[in-house]
Amino acid sequence: MPRIARKPLLVLTILAAALIAPATASATDCGIPGSADASFTNTALEVQGDVAASRAGGYLQIPFDVPAGTTAIRVRYSYDQPGGGCGGSPNTLDMGVYDPRDPGETVFGADESRGWSGSAVKDLAIAQNGFSPEAVYNASNAARKAFVHGYTTRAYRPGAIAAGTWAVELGLAYIDPSDTDGIHYHVRVETSTDTDWSNDPYAPSGYSDAPASTSAGWYAGDLHVHGEQEPGNAPVTQTLNRAFDAPSAGGSGLDFVTLVDHNNQVQHDNLASYQAAHPGKLVIPGTEMTTYEGHFNNQGKAPFVDFRTGAILQPTGSPPYTTLADGDIGQVRGTVPPSQIFGEIQANGNWTQINHPSIFKSAPSVCRGCAWSYSDADTDFSRVDAIEVQTGPEGIPTTAPTAPNPFTPDAIAYYEHALDTGAHIAAVGSSDDHQGGGATGPFDSPVGSATTMVYAKELSEQGITDAVKGDHTYVKLFGNDGPAISLEADVPGEPTAIIGDSVTGPSVKLTATVTGASASGRTGSWSLLLLRDGQTVQTWPFSGDGTTQTFEVSDGGRYALEVTRNSGDVDYIEDYSSPVWFTPGPPTFKLGKAKANKKKGTGKLKVSVGNPGKLLLTGKSLAKSSKSVAGSGTYKLKLKPKGKLKKKLKKKGKAKVKVKVAFTPDGGEQTTLTKKVKLLRK
Repeated sequence: MPRIARKPLLVLTILAAALIAPATASATDCGIPGSADASFTNTALEVQGDVAASRAGGYLQIPFDVPAGTTAIRVRYSYDQPGGGCGGSPNTLDMGVYDPRDPGETVFGADESRGWSGSAVKDLAIAQNGFSPEAVYNASNAARKAFVHGYTTRAYRPGAIAAGTWAVELGLAYIDPSDTDGIHYHVRVETSTDTDWSNDPYAPSGYSDAPASTSAGWYAGDLHVHGEQEPGNAPVTQTLNRAFDAPSAGGSGLDFVTLVDHNNQVQHDNLASYQAAHPGKLVIPGTEMTTYEGHFNNQGKAPFVDFRTGAILQPTGSPPYTTLADGDIGQVRGTVPPSQIFGEIQANGNWTQINHPSIFKSAPSVCRGCAWSYSDADTDFSRVDAIEVQTGPEGIPTTAPTAPNPFTPDAIAYYEHALDTGAHIAAVGSSDDHQGGGATGPFDSPVGSATTMVYAKELSEQGITDAVKGDHTYVKLFGNDGPAISLEADVPGEPTAIIGDSVTGPSVKLTATVTGASASGRTGSWSLLLLRDGQTVQTWPFSGDGTTQTFEVSDGGRYALEVTRNSGDVDYIEDYSSPVWFTPGPPTFKLGKAKANKKKGTGKLKVSVGNPGKLLLTGKSLAKSSKSVAGSGTYKLKLKPKGKLKKKLKKKGKAKVKVKVAFTPDGGEQTTLTKKVKLLRK
């Protein structure tokens, strides 16, 4: 039996123990970070306050007034740690800023969001001017998070500064339960009318949704890559070069990525210049919705959706606010289940993806809200389009691994649990890379590790959206150089199904193929596994480049593939696929009876299908007849003779003709059936 890797788990245990040490009650004003900037001449808000640990997971909005003529807003804040210290962890307060509300509204909502920086920066500016040049931003790690005079801080949307009541929002990400006095915070907001903040108005480059390729096929992508609209991350230029450059040039050779930032869409309208630098490659905008009980992606360019599942709080008294005790704040909106947000995302045409569902469950302060902690009822798997079965490296450490990622088995188990409810959900894998391949921690990996393979009709945002929603995916856990796999399902009279499809028939012939194992350069003992409902039912050891196995099954269930490699007496997972769903029963693509129209010499042929797609009827001396079908049902195709057949009918009054009917299901392969039919004419 392979040994169980314990080193990463031991590290997690030590981290968790260190972070739950008892704390004494002592509130501390940690002061305001950063130095004064003479261009800010008005203090719009100066407030200190306390929030009890019981309110963790919520959001505290504190309004402030912005005068007319303002060109910039500066926000600085701090908070204390258990025992009264400043800096460090585990306590965490995030930051967001909101434009004025619409008349009559109480809550500052998604429509008013001006940006969200999490806890990455404690000193930020929002102005009419855009962002600092890449060279300034990337001068050092500290520079990436620095306040820069004259420029909007990344994570916030540049533009006009409207007069009215704005709000800062403190995300109560983590307050140590043992911190009996709660968390103490200090916020200062200043405004400026200086033209240094408005002399170079922001002009984003836009975004093109044109296909990068119009060809159908399997495309390699990373569905969770972070951009620079989180201060501290690598520049987008570096990240996309790593994603799209060929392996020989130090890249991952991907075809597409979804570029996400935490809780903001600032990057969405400024991607065209990056797209132009990588012709034939696809950049899909998205948002990682970071909540305090789980993270998920809103994949695609669509209106911003409120990510806040926790309660929203506001001061109960009237401004000006200078001191706010915990008793001075009250709830103005209750909690919201993620399923409600999923529904809004899908209604906008985007798709949903649960990220790293099992990571750091035992040490939540290490990665706030990273593990998925919502109940099945609050999640509603029918509204989930994809789940990450692998996030980051499969081997630990990334280079010369000696153990598998300890979070992967639980992530796969969660995915299979979701499928057990009857939901059809795509298996995906991602890097969650924030540093364009530059991070070197034990759980860091470069863009493309893991890689998700997606079968799409075209390489476009809509093509990838349709493909993932159709579950046409499998994951290369070590990255794009991993083996390729395919699983085809054949039922007599049905189109050949691929990964993600559903088929019905008395039995199904499955063909499983692995190629490219030797090309990966990773050594060990390889095996191909057939899974039924998440459990291994067949194992085929193989050597060399790969193997092909064909077999027939009649038991219903979901059938998927897994490829494993044993090296150094340790098992690693190389590939994991979404299933093919098989239901025993009569076939769902068949040709029925033909009915002749004696007066005209024409007719109609009944055709039954079980999936949406396109039907095409052809035959010698027959006019083509086609029909797009929306779903399961019986449809009629016209039989219209021409040429010699038409003359024969006119002369003899009857004729037989062989017809071919091709059915191409959406996202699947074409199948053709033939039948002889009789036409009559008086």
